[in-house]
Amino acid sequence: MTPNPKPDLESNSSKPSRVCHFTTAHQVNDGRIYYRECRTLAQQEYLQVRIIAPGLKKSDPRIEHISIGDIPKSRLIRFLKSQYLGMRFIFRNNYDLMHIHDPELLPIAIIGSYFGKKIIWDAHEDYYLQFKSTSKYRRYLPHLLHNPLRILVNSCLSLIDSRAVGIVCATKSISENYANPQTHVVGNEARIEEFGRNTPKFSSKYVIFTGTANYAHCFDEIVDAVKLERRLVLKVAGRNLDNTNLVRAKEILGSRLIDLGWLDRNQLANEILNSKVGFLTYENVETNQTNSPNKLFEFSAAGLPVVATPTLANKKWIDESGAGLLCKDFSSKSISESLHQLVHNEDIWSKCSKNAKDWSMINGNWDKSANELINLYKLILERDN
Repeated sequence: MTPNPKPDLESNSSKPSRVCHFTTAHQVNDGRIYYRECRTLAQQEYLQVRIIAPGLKKSDPRIEHISIGDIPKSRLIRFLKSQYLGMRFIFRNNYDLMHIHDPELLPIAIIGSYFGKKIIWDAHEDYYLQFKSTSKYRRYLPHLLHNPLRILVNSCLSLIDSRAVGIVCATKSISENYANPQTHVVGNEARIEEFGRNTPKFSSKYVIFTGTANYAHCFDEIVDAVKLERRLVLKVAGRNLDNTNLVRAKEILGSRLIDLGWLDRNQLANEILNSKVGFLTYENVETNQTNSPNKLFEFSAAGLPVVATPTLANKKWIDESGAGLLCKDFSSKSISESLHQLVHNEDIWSKCSKNAKDWSMINGNWDKSANELINLYKLILERDN
Protein backbone atom coordinates (compact mmCIF):
# COMPACT_ATOMS: atom_id res chain seq x y z
CA MET A 1 0.00 0.00 0.00
CA THR A 2 1.44 3.37 -1.03
CA PRO A 3 1.60 5.94 1.81
CA ASN A 4 -0.33 9.17 1.38
CA PRO A 5 1.95 11.89 -0.02
CA LYS A 6 2.43 15.13 1.92
CA PRO A 7 0.15 17.90 0.67
CA ASP A 8 1.60 20.38 -1.75
CA LEU A 9 0.77 23.65 0.00
CA GLU A 10 1.32 25.79 -3.07
CA SER A 11 -1.14 23.83 -5.20
CA ASN A 12 -3.59 23.07 -2.40
CA SER A 13 -7.03 24.43 -3.31
CA SER A 14 -8.24 24.42 0.32
CA LYS A 15 -8.24 27.46 2.60
CA PRO A 16 -4.85 29.12 3.08
CA SER A 17 -3.10 28.57 6.41
CA ARG A 18 -3.70 31.38 8.89
CA VAL A 19 -0.45 32.77 10.28
CA CYS A 20 0.01 35.70 12.62
CA HIS A 21 3.01 37.83 13.59
CA PHE A 22 2.63 39.30 17.06
CA THR A 23 4.65 42.11 18.64
CA THR A 24 3.98 44.52 21.47
CA ALA A 25 7.42 46.19 21.39
CA HIS A 26 7.80 47.03 17.67
CA GLN A 27 5.68 49.31 15.50
CA VAL A 28 3.70 47.70 12.69
CA ASN A 29 6.03 49.31 10.13
CA ASP A 30 9.10 47.60 11.60
CA GLY A 31 11.61 46.84 8.85
CA ARG A 32 12.30 43.24 9.86
CA ILE A 33 8.84 42.14 10.93
CA TYR A 34 6.53 43.86 8.45
CA TYR A 35 8.54 44.85 5.39
CA ARG A 36 10.66 41.74 5.14
CA GLU A 37 9.04 38.81 6.95
CA CYS A 38 5.30 39.56 6.64
CA ARG A 39 5.50 40.82 3.06
CA THR A 40 7.58 37.83 2.02
CA LEU A 41 5.06 35.42 3.54
CA ALA A 42 2.09 37.32 2.10
CA GLN A 43 3.42 36.62 -1.40
CA GLN A 44 2.78 32.91 -0.82
CA GLU A 45 -0.75 32.04 -1.99
CA TYR A 46 -1.12 29.26 0.60
CA LEU A 47 -0.71 31.71 3.52
CA GLN A 48 -3.12 34.26 4.99
CA VAL A 49 -1.02 36.73 6.96
CA ARG A 50 -2.05 38.88 9.91
CA ILE A 51 0.08 41.16 12.09
CA ILE A 52 -0.86 42.28 15.60
CA ALA A 53 1.25 45.31 16.45
CA PRO A 54 1.23 48.90 17.73
CA GLY A 55 0.77 51.73 15.23
CA LEU A 56 -1.57 52.78 12.46
CA LYS A 57 -3.20 50.33 10.08
CA LYS A 58 -1.07 49.47 7.04
CA SER A 59 -2.47 49.62 3.53
CA ASP A 60 -1.01 46.38 2.09
CA PRO A 61 -4.19 44.46 1.15
CA ARG A 62 -2.42 41.12 1.52
CA ILE A 63 -1.72 41.67 5.24
CA GLU A 64 -4.41 42.22 7.84
CA HIS A 65 -3.30 44.51 10.66
CA ILE A 66 -4.81 44.64 14.15
CA SER A 67 -3.55 47.72 16.00
CA ILE A 68 -3.00 47.47 19.76
CA GLY A 69 -2.48 51.18 20.37
CA ASP A 70 0.74 52.93 21.29
CA ILE A 71 3.75 51.32 22.94
CA PRO A 72 3.70 52.32 26.65
CA LYS A 73 6.71 54.36 27.78
CA SER A 74 6.84 52.38 31.03
CA ARG A 75 8.49 48.98 30.54
CA LEU A 76 6.53 47.54 33.46
CA ILE A 77 3.22 48.64 31.93
CA ARG A 78 4.37 47.27 28.56
CA PHE A 79 5.12 43.90 30.15
CA LEU A 80 1.75 43.73 31.90
CA LYS A 81 -0.05 44.85 28.74
CA SER A 82 1.79 42.14 26.79
CA GLN A 83 0.47 39.43 29.12
CA TYR A 84 -3.10 40.66 28.70
CA LEU A 85 -2.79 40.93 24.92
CA GLY A 86 -1.11 37.54 24.77
CA MET A 87 -4.02 35.93 26.59
CA ARG A 88 -6.42 37.71 24.27
CA PHE A 89 -4.80 36.91 20.93
CA ILE A 90 -2.88 33.67 21.46
CA PHE A 91 -5.69 31.82 23.23
CA ARG A 92 -8.79 33.26 21.56
CA ASN A 93 -7.71 32.77 17.95
CA ASN A 94 -7.15 29.52 16.14
CA TYR A 95 -4.09 30.40 14.04
CA ASP A 96 -2.16 27.67 12.29
CA LEU A 97 1.04 29.46 13.34
CA MET A 98 1.74 32.28 15.79
CA HIS A 99 5.09 34.02 15.19
CA ILE A 100 6.12 36.08 18.26
CA HIS A 101 8.83 38.71 18.42
CA ASP A 102 9.31 39.99 21.99
CA PRO A 103 10.73 38.50 25.22
CA GLU A 104 7.74 39.85 27.19
CA LEU A 105 5.45 37.58 25.14
CA LEU A 106 7.40 34.43 26.01
CA PRO A 107 5.51 33.49 29.22
CA ILE A 108 2.12 33.51 27.46
CA ALA A 109 3.53 31.85 24.33
CA ILE A 110 4.99 29.02 26.41
CA ILE A 111 1.68 28.49 28.21
CA GLY A 112 -0.07 28.54 24.84
CA SER A 113 2.27 25.85 23.52
CA TYR A 114 1.09 23.49 26.27
CA PHE A 115 -2.45 24.02 25.02
CA GLY A 116 -1.55 23.04 21.48
CA LYS A 117 -0.75 26.47 20.03
CA LYS A 118 1.98 26.33 17.39
CA ILE A 119 4.55 29.02 18.22
CA ILE A 120 7.54 30.31 16.24
CA TRP A 121 9.96 32.34 18.37
CA ASP A 122 11.86 35.11 16.56
CA ALA A 123 15.11 35.98 18.38
CA HIS A 124 15.95 39.43 17.01
CA GLU A 125 18.78 39.80 19.53
CA ASP A 126 20.94 37.67 21.81
CA TYR A 127 18.76 37.77 24.93
CA TYR A 128 20.94 35.24 26.74
CA LEU A 129 23.82 37.67 26.39
CA GLN A 130 21.77 40.76 27.22
CA PHE A 131 20.70 39.30 30.57
CA LYS A 132 24.07 37.79 31.40
CA SER A 133 25.32 38.78 34.86
CA THR A 134 28.32 40.64 33.37
CA SER A 135 26.33 42.42 30.65
CA LYS A 136 25.95 46.19 30.76
CA TYR A 137 23.20 46.21 28.15
CA ARG A 138 20.06 46.85 30.22
CA ARG A 139 21.35 49.59 32.50
CA TYR A 140 17.87 50.90 33.21
CA LEU A 141 17.09 47.83 35.35
CA PRO A 142 17.47 48.21 39.14
CA HIS A 143 20.48 46.24 40.34
CA LEU A 144 18.40 44.05 42.68
CA LEU A 145 16.33 42.84 39.73
CA HIS A 146 19.28 41.69 37.61
CA ASN A 147 19.57 38.13 38.92
CA PRO A 148 15.81 37.38 39.25
CA LEU A 149 15.18 38.69 35.72
CA ARG A 150 18.16 36.78 34.33
CA ILE A 151 16.83 33.55 35.82
CA LEU A 152 13.31 34.27 34.54
CA VAL A 153 14.45 35.17 31.02
CA ASN A 154 16.83 32.22 30.73
CA SER A 155 14.10 29.86 31.94
CA CYS A 156 11.65 31.23 29.36
CA LEU A 157 14.23 30.97 26.58
CA SER A 158 15.02 27.38 27.53
CA LEU A 159 11.32 26.47 27.60
CA ILE A 160 10.51 28.13 24.26
CA ASP A 161 13.52 26.32 22.79
CA SER A 162 11.90 23.00 23.66
CA ARG A 163 8.27 24.00 23.03
CA ALA A 164 8.36 26.09 19.81
CA VAL A 165 7.72 24.48 16.43
CA GLY A 166 10.50 26.68 15.05
CA ILE A 167 13.09 29.25 16.09
CA VAL A 168 14.08 32.16 13.85
CA CYS A 169 17.35 33.94 14.68
CA ALA A 170 18.78 37.16 13.29
CA THR A 171 22.38 35.90 13.27
CA LYS A 172 24.30 32.62 13.33
CA SER A 173 25.78 33.43 16.74
CA ILE A 174 22.26 33.84 18.20
CA SER A 175 21.18 30.52 16.66
CA GLU A 176 23.97 28.72 18.53
CA ASN A 177 22.07 29.36 21.78
CA TYR A 178 19.20 27.09 20.71
CA ALA A 179 18.93 23.31 20.43
CA ASN A 180 15.54 23.27 18.67
CA PRO A 181 15.93 21.14 15.49
CA GLN A 182 14.05 23.79 13.48
CA THR A 183 16.35 26.70 14.29
CA HIS A 184 16.86 28.88 11.19
CA VAL A 185 18.92 32.01 10.58
CA VAL A 186 16.77 34.74 9.00
CA GLY A 187 18.95 37.82 8.88
CA ASN A 188 18.43 41.57 8.66
CA GLU A 189 19.50 41.90 5.03
CA ALA A 190 18.00 44.68 2.95
CA ARG A 191 15.63 44.39 0.05
CA ILE A 192 18.09 45.59 -2.58
CA GLU A 193 15.35 47.01 -4.78
CA GLU A 194 14.45 49.59 -2.11
CA PHE A 195 17.81 51.29 -2.66
CA GLY A 196 18.37 50.70 -6.36
CA ARG A 197 17.02 53.98 -7.75
CA ASN A 198 20.24 56.01 -7.46
CA THR A 199 23.39 56.33 -5.37
CA PRO A 200 24.66 58.80 -2.74
CA LYS A 201 26.75 61.76 -3.88
CA PHE A 202 30.04 62.94 -2.46
CA SER A 203 28.82 66.53 -2.80
CA SER A 204 26.03 66.00 -0.23
CA LYS A 205 26.29 67.97 3.01
CA TYR A 206 24.21 65.47 5.00
CA VAL A 207 25.40 62.67 7.30
CA ILE A 208 22.82 60.30 8.74
CA PHE A 209 22.28 58.46 12.01
CA THR A 210 19.48 55.87 12.21
CA GLY A 211 18.24 54.22 15.37
CA THR A 212 18.02 55.28 19.00
CA ALA A 213 19.99 58.43 19.81
CA ASN A 214 21.62 57.36 23.08
CA TYR A 215 24.87 56.27 24.74
CA ALA A 216 24.57 52.71 23.40
CA HIS A 217 25.03 54.09 19.86
CA CYS A 218 27.75 56.64 20.76
CA PHE A 219 25.36 59.44 19.80
CA ASP A 220 26.97 62.17 21.91
CA GLU A 221 30.34 61.33 20.36
CA ILE A 222 28.83 61.59 16.87
CA VAL A 223 27.41 65.03 17.68
CA ASP A 224 30.79 66.22 18.96
CA ALA A 225 32.47 64.91 15.79
CA VAL A 226 29.96 66.55 13.44
CA LYS A 227 30.35 69.83 15.31
CA LEU A 228 33.93 70.10 13.97
CA GLU A 229 32.83 69.66 10.34
CA ARG A 230 31.03 72.96 9.89
CA ARG A 231 29.62 72.19 6.42
CA LEU A 232 27.87 69.01 7.57
CA VAL A 233 24.28 68.61 8.69
CA LEU A 234 23.37 65.63 10.92
CA LYS A 235 20.08 63.89 10.14
CA VAL A 236 18.60 61.61 12.82
CA ALA A 237 16.02 59.01 11.80
CA GLY A 238 14.31 56.88 14.42
CA ARG A 239 11.80 56.72 17.23
CA ASN A 240 13.30 58.43 20.27
CA LEU A 241 10.91 58.42 23.22
CA ASP A 242 13.53 59.98 25.49
CA ASN A 243 14.86 63.05 23.66
CA THR A 244 17.51 64.08 26.23
CA ASN A 245 20.34 63.38 23.82
CA LEU A 246 18.56 65.15 20.97
CA VAL A 247 18.11 68.25 23.15
CA ARG A 248 21.85 68.32 23.81
CA ALA A 249 22.54 67.77 20.09
CA LYS A 250 20.26 70.68 19.18
CA GLU A 251 22.08 72.94 21.62
CA ILE A 252 25.43 72.04 20.06
CA LEU A 253 24.52 71.86 16.36
CA GLY A 254 21.56 74.22 16.13
CA SER A 255 20.16 74.26 12.58
CA ARG A 256 22.76 71.65 11.59
CA LEU A 257 20.63 68.98 13.27
CA ILE A 258 17.50 67.62 11.59
CA ASP A 259 15.29 65.26 13.59
CA LEU A 260 13.47 63.21 10.96
CA GLY A 261 11.55 61.03 13.42
CA TRP A 262 10.25 57.64 12.29
CA LEU A 263 10.30 57.13 8.51
CA ASP A 264 8.60 54.61 6.29
CA ARG A 265 10.75 52.49 3.97
CA ASN A 266 10.62 54.84 0.99
CA GLN A 267 11.37 57.89 3.12
CA LEU A 268 14.28 56.15 4.85
CA ALA A 269 15.75 54.99 1.54
CA ASN A 270 15.51 58.54 0.16
CA GLU A 271 17.24 60.04 3.20
CA ILE A 272 20.03 57.47 3.06
CA LEU A 273 20.52 57.98 -0.68
CA ASN A 274 20.69 61.76 -0.17
CA SER A 275 23.39 61.46 2.49
CA LYS A 276 27.17 61.44 2.31
CA VAL A 277 28.10 59.21 5.28
CA GLY A 278 26.25 56.88 7.66
CA PHE A 279 27.16 56.02 11.25
CA LEU A 280 27.51 52.38 12.34
CA THR A 281 28.46 53.20 15.90
CA TYR A 282 28.01 51.07 19.03
CA GLU A 283 29.56 51.30 22.48
CA ASN A 284 32.22 48.81 23.54
CA VAL A 285 30.13 46.25 25.44
CA GLU A 286 29.82 42.47 25.07
CA THR A 287 26.37 42.60 23.47
CA ASN A 288 27.66 44.61 20.50
CA GLN A 289 30.46 42.27 19.49
CA THR A 290 28.33 39.99 17.29
CA ASN A 291 25.40 42.20 16.25
CA SER A 292 24.23 42.54 12.66
CA PRO A 293 21.87 45.55 12.57
CA ASN A 294 19.43 46.68 9.90
CA LYS A 295 21.41 49.83 9.19
CA LEU A 296 24.50 47.87 8.14
CA PHE A 297 22.56 46.29 5.28
CA GLU A 298 20.60 49.44 4.43
CA PHE A 299 23.69 51.62 4.16
CA SER A 300 25.46 48.95 2.11
CA ALA A 301 22.57 48.48 -0.30
CA ALA A 302 22.52 52.22 -0.91
CA GLY A 303 26.30 52.40 -1.40
CA LEU A 304 26.64 54.78 1.54
CA PRO A 305 30.11 54.77 3.17
CA VAL A 306 30.10 54.45 6.94
CA VAL A 307 32.08 55.48 10.00
CA ALA A 308 32.13 52.45 12.32
CA THR A 309 33.27 52.00 15.91
CA PRO A 310 35.68 49.06 16.42
CA THR A 311 33.40 46.35 17.83
CA LEU A 312 34.39 42.84 16.78
CA ALA A 313 31.38 42.64 14.44
CA ASN A 314 32.24 45.97 12.79
CA LYS A 315 35.91 45.03 12.42
CA LYS A 316 34.99 41.78 10.70
CA TRP A 317 32.52 43.50 8.39
CA ILE A 318 34.84 46.38 7.42
CA ASP A 319 37.66 43.90 6.71
CA GLU A 320 35.32 41.81 4.55
CA SER A 321 33.54 44.62 2.71
CA GLY A 322 35.80 47.68 2.72
CA ALA A 323 32.57 49.70 2.89
CA GLY A 324 33.75 52.31 5.36
CA LEU A 325 36.36 53.44 7.85
CA LEU A 326 36.92 51.82 11.23
CA CYS A 327 37.61 54.18 14.12
CA LYS A 328 40.68 53.59 16.31
CA ASP A 329 38.52 53.62 19.44
CA PHE A 330 35.10 54.74 20.67
CA SER A 331 35.88 58.37 21.41
CA SER A 332 34.52 61.47 19.66
CA LYS A 333 38.10 62.28 18.59
CA SER A 334 38.45 58.96 16.77
CA ILE A 335 35.00 59.24 15.18
CA SER A 336 35.91 62.76 14.09
CA GLU A 337 39.16 61.60 12.45
CA SER A 338 37.40 58.87 10.42
CA LEU A 339 34.57 61.21 9.47
CA HIS A 340 37.06 63.86 8.34
CA GLN A 341 38.81 61.37 6.03
CA LEU A 342 35.56 60.30 4.37
CA VAL A 343 34.07 63.74 3.83
CA HIS A 344 37.27 65.34 2.52
CA ASN A 345 38.79 62.58 0.36
CA GLU A 346 36.64 61.72 -2.65
CA ASP A 347 38.85 58.81 -3.70
CA ILE A 348 38.43 57.07 -0.33
CA TRP A 349 34.71 57.87 -0.30
CA SER A 350 34.13 56.54 -3.83
CA LYS A 351 36.02 53.34 -3.14
CA CYS A 352 34.02 52.69 0.04
CA SER A 353 30.76 53.44 -1.79
CA LYS A 354 31.52 50.94 -4.56
CA ASN A 355 32.70 48.33 -2.06
CA ALA A 356 29.46 48.71 -0.10
CA LYS A 357 27.32 48.12 -3.20
CA ASP A 358 29.39 45.15 -4.31
CA TRP A 359 29.28 43.52 -0.88
CA SER A 360 25.55 44.10 -0.60
CA MET A 361 24.72 42.37 -3.88
CA ILE A 362 26.42 39.17 -2.72
CA ASN A 363 26.10 39.17 1.08
CA GLY A 364 23.43 41.70 2.01
CA ASN A 365 20.50 40.60 -0.13
CA TRP A 366 17.28 39.56 1.65
CA ASP A 367 16.53 36.82 -0.89
CA LYS A 368 18.51 34.13 0.96
CA SER A 369 16.81 34.79 4.29
CA ALA A 370 13.42 35.05 2.57
CA ASN A 371 13.86 31.52 1.21
CA GLU A 372 14.93 30.29 4.65
CA LEU A 373 11.79 31.75 6.21
CA ILE A 374 9.49 30.34 3.51
CA ASN A 375 11.07 26.89 3.81
CA LEU A 376 10.57 26.88 7.58
CA TYR A 377 6.88 27.70 7.20
CA LYS A 378 6.44 25.05 4.51
CA LEU A 379 8.16 22.43 6.62
CA ILE A 380 6.02 23.12 9.69
CA LEU A 381 2.72 23.33 7.83
CA GLU A 382 3.37 20.25 5.68
CA ARG A 383 4.41 18.27 8.75
CA ASP A 384 1.24 19.20 10.60
CA ASN A 385 -1.14 18.44 7.72
